[in-house]
Amino acid sequence: MMKGGVEVIAVGDELLEGKFVESNTSFISAKLSRAGVRPRRIEILPDDKEILSVEFRAAAERSKYLIVTGGLGPTVDDVTKESLIEAFGLDVETRPEITAEIVKRLKRVGRKMPGSYGEQAVVPVGSVVLPNRIGLAVGLRVDLDDFHIFLLPGVPAEMKQMFEDSVLPAIAGGPGSRTVRVRTMGMTETELEERLKEAVPREAFDDLSIISSPRSVDVYLSPSFSDSDIVDRVLRRLGSYVYTVGDESLEEVVVDMLISSGKSIATAESVTGGLVASTIVDVPGASGTLLEGFVTYSNEAKKRELGVSEESLARFGAVSEAVCIEMAVGVRQRAHTDFALSTTGIAGPSGGSAEKPVGLCYLGLASGSGIYCRRAVFPQDRRMVRELAVYYLLDMLRLDLAGERGRLKAFKRA
Repeated sequence: MMKGGVEVIAVGDELLEGKFVESNTSFISAKLSRAGVRPRRIEILPDDKEILSVEFRAAAERSKYLIVTGGLGPTVDDVTKESLIEAFGLDVETRPEITAEIVKRLKRVGRKMPGSYGEQAVVPVGSVVLPNRIGLAVGLRVDLDDFHIFLLPGVPAEMKQMFEDSVLPAIAGGPGSRTVRVRTMGMTETELEERLKEAVPREAFDDLSIISSPRSVDVYLSPSFSDSDIVDRVLRRLGSYVYTVGDESLEEVVVDMLISSGKSIATAESVTGGLVASTIVDVPGASGTLLEGFVTYSNEAKKRELGVSEESLARFGAVSEAVCIEMAVGVRQRAHTDFALSTTGIAGPSGGSAEKPVGLCYLGLASGSGIYCRRAVFPQDRRMVRELAVYYLLDMLRLDLAGERGRLKAFKRA
């Protein structure tokens, strides 16, 4: 086997015992893949020096890079660094500046450094300390000729910061080596693939991948496409279904559009139970655009807070186009906003009927350009129905903000 590529190891007895959900390797592999580097091997291993030493040496024979998360703390079961030292017979040195930094950070919060933390300063000779801006664990880069090892903390927040600051740039290189990520909303994987076949030559089709989630269907284009016109052809063919090229989420794109245009928004939710407003608020700066949010789960709340009519509720029911529209119009009038979003539906698992099945949702949008309502049936579990409703609704708002009202025409009611 030709030596090259990246391997990833997560270390921890607690991971193998199922006490904690292991998420570090999926984060690392996703980030590497988007940068055009696909990991060749991923493992979860125990806090066992003998096992770790064997695997570290084997990785050195196969690959160019090894990323290890976990086992870097001050307790007796944290053996990752010691395993690396033993595996390659590395000389060590003490770096007083490491403990000095730990002492300084703990002093800020009124704590003294426990004696066990002194071991953090013992590192392989010539290793590079990776800055940890969040916690106290010391990350390391150790270079052994043509084999490069990165030791990262197991705590996800610390690991992510250290990986993005110090590891990804070293492995993935400059912008020209990065995979192009095209994010879309509104098409299925199959529909998107059919459009791509018209834009991408057959011989190049193997150099792209399509990944679907409730939030989007993403196309990953090989770095080799960056110097061709294929990316432009893909974007033209997918048109308004593309909401960004890069890693921005749909909610980030929508909030940025609202803020940059100086527009305000309010929400009125039933089936989503506040998830629309929560998703918007997750984006920094959302306070500059979201003015109010109502969760009107009961009929009485819909009437009292939003002005939904008794007649509409009695005639059509709470899960109906008429009520969804009145919710959107009502909250826009009460909050005096540029845009208003509304949801009503049946998330399940019970409560459905032949006429109104589980998964049925009505999604409302009221704006200066008109009143829109989309009927959709999401054949998923309760959580997924609510999440899909949120993102389909945000996409309706995105289209209105972008002036792409051709696709909204089918949902226009006034």
